[in-house]
Amino acid sequence: MKDSMYGISYLFALFSIVCALFVWGLAICIFWPMFDEKVQDYSNDFEQPPKGAISTASGIALSLACNIGESGAVVALKRLDKYFYKRVPNSRPMGSWAVMFIHNVSESFRLATLWYAAIISPESNTWIVAIISSLVLNTVSRMGWQNYIAWRLTCKNTFWIPGCWTFVHRQAKFAFGYCRFAAPLSVFGARYALSFVSESESLCCGSEIKPYFNDTGLYVMLGSLIAELVEGSMVVFCEWLHLDPSWYTDKTVKAFSCRTNDKDLHDAAAAMWYSPNSYIKPVHKVHNQERNFKSRFVHLGITSAATFLVYSGLICLVSLDFLLGFSGEHVDAIGSGTVDDMKRNGGVLWRLPGE
Repeated sequence: MKDSMYGISYLFALFSIVCALFVWGLAICIFWPMFDEKVQDYSNDFEQPPKGAISTASGIALSLACNIGESGAVVALKRLDKYFYKRVPNSRPMGSWAVMFIHNVSESFRLATLWYAAIISPESNTWIVAIISSLVLNTVSRMGWQNYIAWRLTCKNTFWIPGCWTFVHRQAKFAFGYCRFAAPLSVFGARYALSFVSESESLCCGSEIKPYFNDTGLYVMLGSLIAELVEGSMVVFCEWLHLDPSWYTDKTVKAFSCRTNDKDLHDAAAAMWYSPNSYIKPVHKVHNQERNFKSRFVHLGITSAATFLVYSGLICLVSLDFLLGFSGEHVDAIGSGTVDDMKRNGGVLWRLPGE
């Protein structure tokens, strides 16, 4: 009975982390386009180069906000694991699924935010800066340099030493960064197919409805996909050249790992095991013990759930009929839109056709 209560508590805690990340991502999706619009209006009072610097700061702000939310969720999961891994059977596989879920939700919201900004402000070019800054920050983070620099600046504080969950998180980024592109493709296909219904039944305006909303929306999708491919390739290439930080040649890291393993060999805070025999090479506790999940449906379920969460949030911002192509005008649910402009139907705000 006690084990069951621990298991339920652990699952509820994991679910709470994902929900908190969803709220954080939805807040970014809502407020960053508004922030970017204000920044662009403010920068119009300046000449180049100050104007370009202000616009660049807006793009970097999106990347930092997404990275902070994702990193915070992973740190919370590390704390949960330290308490539950001895009390809940198979807690580590469940935690690994949560890490995949966290990365998928974070990357999906990053794409959805840029997509939403492209819909409401197609003339803005801030998405270019946002994609480039995300590429740079994610590559540095995945290589471990972000933690390494923070570790050096904080007088080698052990908080920044990468543990087992850090490497699980990095592995998840290779596969679960591409799942976010399935939803835009499905929306494009749905808009293209339903455009024929909309025209035949006069459900939409007379103007042409593009499957990808506008040219900026298409550029955002293509740019994000190219950036993801470049990011993964750069990480693999840098690891092949051994350009990652030399964590485990430092005596402080070795002492921390030995001390942690002596207390508990299964503690995920230490990612490396050192043998008392100096002739035996250190063993990586993640790379030498990772196993494939027994069911591939887990991956599909994570992708489907994350996609549903993110794009249900996008529906609330632009309306369901606009997303599907039944309307040529999106609902401004956050800005100047009023209750009279909208109809509540099934818990989702959207403007009905013809209104």
